[in-house]
Amino acid sequence: MPSSKIDRQLIFADLVLDTRAFEVLRANKLVKLPILSFKLLLVLAENYPSILSQDRIIELVWQDSIVGDETLKQRIKLLRKSLADDAHSPKYIGVVRGRGYHLLPKVTQKALPPIEHTQFILNERVPNLSSVEGMLIWKRMSMGLSVLILLLISFLYLFSLQLDMQEEGLSQLINQQPSEISQAYGFFLKGRGYYQRYKVEDNQIAIDLYLHALDLDPNLAIAHAGLADAYSQGVFQFGANESWKKLALDSAKNAVRLDSENEIAHKALGLAFYLNGSLKKAIESNLVAIKIKPKYLQANTNLAFIY
Repeated sequence: MPSSKIDRQLIFADLVLDTRAFEVLRANKLVKLPILSFKLLLVLAENYPSILSQDRIIELVWQDSIVGDETLKQRIKLLRKSLADDAHSPKYIGVVRGRGYHLLPKVTQKALPPIEHTQFILNERVPNLSSVEGMLIWKRMSMGLSVLILLLISFLYLFSLQLDMQEEGLSQLINQQPSEISQAYGFFLKGRGYYQRYKVEDNQIAIDLYLHALDLDPNLAIAHAGLADAYSQGVFQFGANESWKKLALDSAKNAVRLDSENEIAHKALGLAFYLNGSLKKAIESNLVAIKIKPKYLQANTNLAFIY
């Protein structure tokens, strides 16, 4: 089965692998997989029924990273554990000694519908700009629009200053951490950069990078918070699967559980609560974030939006 750029579901045995949501479901329940385990399963499913050599799997999953056969074996072991797949009597992952690995159950695929974006439709209420009255309306609209643009530029400027100050603080934290944790922070910062591009494909890359960070350091609270924000953005900005609302809430709760004094975690939890319809809890979480850091612009902005 050749790989495809089209968002789709790969269905095999009792599992559904969703390439848009980057998730695996069993009986409509999420099977939690680290990003490398997900990529490994995706590669095997996309290439069903072919047997892939260890070198080919490493090339497809790890790409430019240099890893050995033992790393692949350990990742196969972890994937089996997540799927409850017995190596002695496998249901999902088969191994052919001397040749490689392959997926055992038959794979079918189902294309997902494209994400619909809001369209603005012109109707008879749009003024006729060729008339004198229309020109006056257009002039007022232009002046109002100019004011809004100036306000937006001012807001973005203040927002960029706030982000710069936060990034500086994060950089200082990086320099104080051991190498493995520094790599986790590095993935977090890259994910943050992609998240702030506000594009559907970049948001997915951000999720991937946050999950990489959590592979290295599962206790990195801000990576859980970043993951929650990316899932939330996927829902309200890009029309992602409704299951992402729960993923956002779970990730944000993990962030707060790991670091209850982190304003980024509470802000992410507030956004997740808002998307899940819990407005009171959303307000409370943003207030906690502001209490921790009174000049935290994102939390103040979110709170103003909710009110």
